[in-house]
Amino acid sequence: MKQEKHPPVRTAALYYNRRRLEAAQAIRDTVFLLHDAGVNVRLFSPEDIDVPDYVVRAGLSEVLSGAQLAIVIGGDGSILRVAAHAAPRGIPILGVNMGRLGFMCELEPSELSDIRTVLSGRYALERRMMLRVQTVHGGVVSPRGHVLNDAVLGRGHTGRILDLTVTADGVEVGEYRADACIAATPTGSTAYSLAAGGPVIEPAARNIIITPVCAHALYARSFVLAPSRRVTFSAGADAVLTLDGREPILLPQGDFVAISRSPYTTDLVRIRDRSVFDVLRSKL
Repeated sequence: MKQEKHPPVRTAALYYNRRRLEAAQAIRDTVFLLHDAGVNVRLFSPEDIDVPDYVVRAGLSEVLSGAQLAIVIGGDGSILRVAAHAAPRGIPILGVNMGRLGFMCELEPSELSDIRTVLSGRYALERRMMLRVQTVHGGVVSPRGHVLNDAVLGRGHTGRILDLTVTADGVEVGEYRADACIAATPTGSTAYSLAAGGPVIEPAARNIIITPVCAHALYARSFVLAPSRRVTFSAGADAVLTLDGREPILLPQGDFVAISRSPYTTDLVRIRDRSVFDVLRSKL
């Protein structure tokens, strides 16, 4: 890993997973560390954690505004939430693992003091591909956001199996009777797609992975597509679209999902010299 020299961090945004009680203490320790280093501290948090008055509390978009670094204390799910807001602003993310896997996290809670290295500007950036997701209703295109892991078209409120059609640049990839279909990035290849039988793609790659879920077909396998492809999902009944695990979006019959490479990347801070294979072996 080759570290680059970046400007010192003057303002940092903090986010933590409130469902993990141990994260509250890690946030307080991080606040004091940042303040001692002369860094302005902004915290995404309601009034459920005791921090000094010099900490600015605000919503996620507000705390990221003007920040040079986002520190996320939680797991991969927390990083996914912050990435949707940080990537368009070009703000790198440093993850501190409080979750079960923490594929994307760089530090463990016992390593908080290493944040000082990042504050001085000595770190590398791992740029992760994202996907842009749109829905189309009667020819009208609606932006739905950018995802770091995956977009999933799944069963609607009836719970019935779906008749799914997948295309790439207008050419049919496959038709499936299935519970769902996943469009994943290389980062997301180790998430839902992996659990559904998809391949592991190293994060530095640039591909779109299509994985049907519980398909009633012997030929139903994952496809690894070029990043330039424009992929569409459509279903023969009402379905729901889920982006990086966020609130599901109802997709009425006749609508379809358009997926392409995002112009944004999620930039993960790296200070350890660990390969992706080391991470996979230790986590899985």
